[in-house]
Amino acid sequence: MSINNNQEKLMTILARCKKDVPYFVEKMMGVKPTFQQKEILDMYLIHSRLVIVSGHGIGKSSALSWLIIHALLFTKEITVPCSAPTSAAIRDILFREVRKWVEKMPIYLKKQIEVTTKYIRWVDETGNPSANRTVLPKTAKVGQAQALAGMHSDVVLTLIDEASAVEPAIFEVLEGTLTGKNSRIILIGNPTVRAGYFYEASRDKTGLWKKLHFSSEDSPNVDMKWIREMEDKYGRESNIFKVRVLGEFPASGENTFMNAINLDSAYDREQEVHEGFQGKKLAGFDPARFGNDASALVIRSGFSIDYITQWRNKDLMESVGLIKQAYLEQAFEVIFIDVVGLGAGVYDRLKEIGIPCVAVNVSESTSSKEKYVRLRDELWDLGKIAFDEKRMSVNNKSISRKKFSELADELGVVRYDYQNGKLKIESKADLKKRGVQSPNLADAFLMTFANDLGISSVVQKAKAIPLHRGNGRGHILG
Repeated sequence: MSINNNQEKLMTILARCKKDVPYFVEKMMGVKPTFQQKEILDMYLIHSRLVIVSGHGIGKSSALSWLIIHALLFTKEITVPCSAPTSAAIRDILFREVRKWVEKMPIYLKKQIEVTTKYIRWVDETGNPSANRTVLPKTAKVGQAQALAGMHSDVVLTLIDEASAVEPAIFEVLEGTLTGKNSRIILIGNPTVRAGYFYEASRDKTGLWKKLHFSSEDSPNVDMKWIREMEDKYGRESNIFKVRVLGEFPASGENTFMNAINLDSAYDREQEVHEGFQGKKLAGFDPARFGNDASALVIRSGFSIDYITQWRNKDLMESVGLIKQAYLEQAFEVIFIDVVGLGAGVYDRLKEIGIPCVAVNVSESTSSKEKYVRLRDELWDLGKIAFDEKRMSVNNKSISRKKFSELADELGVVRYDYQNGKLKIESKADLKKRGVQSPNLADAFLMTFANDLGISSVVQKAKAIPLHRGNGRGHILG
């Protein structure tokens, strides 16, 4: 009798889980969704077209993973194409999140979900995965658009993450998957650009789309310290703060130099070896100039950013010591140093101890005098071209998304103008006037492009300095 009662009770719970996604998450995974996550889960069952515009850290990946698990468990036949600008955003983030929450469920539910790198499927009582209840990762690239077009099932739930960065041609194809009565689509992402399908869907006035908007300031998942740091660094009225924190589209009038989508997409881009750059490791150093400024060190191998760090409140000799340590650990071939101000002392000491270094005076004129006011302007332009041509990538095994975002945000906040027809990048002094902290990481990264200009006549040959890397030891010899 008690067994029957228990079965009856379980069937009642599962019946409620099918109709109440937040209840399902709380009951079967042991976590209570935040009010923002709950709204996503509730609206999914009501609206066939959902657009979610948010700041960072609201827990969107968890919410999407809960929807995926719920859909597979409680829908008899469903296909869930998951798409994003890169495969890493799907497999390394969303699929990993699904796997995490599957492990938290009771065994009788856990054994019904199979998560691999290629798909997620429902598994029947005999242990066979079903091709009719499956989640498929599909990279949102124009060349692969037809793979999305071929999705057909009784129910199709299309999930598009980082939707701001998805090409319009992809959405044109996706419209064909929404013709079924039971088809649904969810667009979610940070509002990085005031154009495109994601932007237009968020402004829909016809009732076709249900829009949800979430600010990081309202999320219990977000550390208020991070929000204060973003406000102090970029200012509350800056586009960086609006996009990353408030979840608002950038102001149309702010003439920032670098494109936010091109910057953000570099993190998930597959790394490539480019001709002429294989194995060439370049470092850039930008010294702190004011009390609260940071000294920054960035290292790239060809077009791959491999190392990002910064420090505060260190004197000249301490900074030299930290650079030397990075040289021993990272084995860069040469470091380019901004010698305007404090950098001159760092350069002199590094040269003295035998670390290959190049002095760069960014305030000097450039060889392309008809195009740029100063050398700094040309370095920024070279960096912009590398991102715009989608050459830059990030070693995401050694650099976290959060760490890269610090660099990307600094690159993305700086404005530009033209002076007598020449490009002029906003100076650090002008940035401070509008409440934006010095972009030291950005300038350190861009310092490495001095190599592209052939600024290397003062490279010092290194003495034998022992390297301790991994399990072996080596030397860099002059």
